[in-house]
Amino acid sequence: MRRFRRTFIVPFIVMSLAAGLVTVAPGVVSAAPTAPPGLADFETAVPAAAAANGFSDRLSVWAESDGIIQVGLTSVRGNELQALKAALGNNVKVFQHALVEPTVKKTLAGKTPPPLGKAPTEPKKQSPATAGAPPSTTATISSSPTPGFYPPFIDSPPLYGGDRIVSYQLINGQWWIFQCTATAPYGNGAPTYMMTAGHCAPINTLWYQGYFDGTTVWSNYQMGTVTNVQWGNNRIDSELVSGASYSPNIWTGKISQEHVRGAVTVTPRMAVCTDGSFTGYACGGTVDFINACITYTDGTHVCGLDSANAPTMIVQSGDSGGPVVFKVSDGVKIAGTISGLSNGGNTVWFADVGLQQKIFGVSPAQ
Repeated sequence: MRRFRRTFIVPFIVMSLAAGLVTVAPGVVSAAPTAPPGLADFETAVPAAAAANGFSDRLSVWAESDGIIQVGLTSVRGNELQALKAALGNNVKVFQHALVEPTVKKTLAGKTPPPLGKAPTEPKKQSPATAGAPPSTTATISSSPTPGFYPPFIDSPPLYGGDRIVSYQLINGQWWIFQCTATAPYGNGAPTYMMTAGHCAPINTLWYQGYFDGTTVWSNYQMGTVTNVQWGNNRIDSELVSGASYSPNIWTGKISQEHVRGAVTVTPRMAVCTDGSFTGYACGGTVDFINACITYTDGTHVCGLDSANAPTMIVQSGDSGGPVVFKVSDGVKIAGTISGLSNGGNTVWFADVGLQQKIFGVSPAQ
């Protein structure tokens, strides 16, 4: 349990209550004000309290909102609230919430990696999303490169956010094909990197832009190599990829796109859209949690995530890494990177763009 730090007081302290100030004479040691026990460090305090009281295996979501620590458990049995209040203070709320599912799409290929094939492609068409119908609010599964609100399966440089990306990964002697989605180009001015989800691939993994049809990986261009990964141990879920040509746009359909106009500060009840390469461009999400921590179905703890709820499905397997965006008149602003789902895909969890900028030192390119 976190405790208040002591303040050592010596003579000659002059307090101005009217101004709300405390002036300390030279040589005086004074501690800074502290938050209520457990509030400022909820990321580690909540798991510690859950472990100490025997329900860490049921911890699914924890966050701080308006001074209240909110704790989601896979099942609530009656004694957890009292235990958490004893450890963290009275401002605690407990509710039931399932574990969050990571939205990577993994396919076991076996002892031999699938072949890599070249696919026909067309020159990139410049058609703004505003020229067609509005984005979908009732997303459906995309299993073939059909027109609509889905990105093209095969892109050409410069590569866009929303592209499907594919990697070969050898795990315990077996080849797996991982499919995720690119967020958007990031950099300090120039589009130097492509962002995606950290759980999609380890450092030095080579990503291809393309798709896997069950037997062959189809790709004409590489998306690049993973250079920096943040994932697990209470970190955010993001990674940087570099080594290709990128453009600050995201796909909103097979030939439609929106220009990226930087980042947006995520706020409660903000309206957002998702752009996973399997679900497609889907709007209708409303921001709920901000800077939350979650437990994934594999037991990994991830922090720095926001969530958005929608009345219909807005995320599914394969959408990991895709952009979550806020629509503006001349394009979109990046809110974060798709990480996971709950509530059958009606809730998306995404790495907050503000934390990405702070941790990686780069911002969405414009």
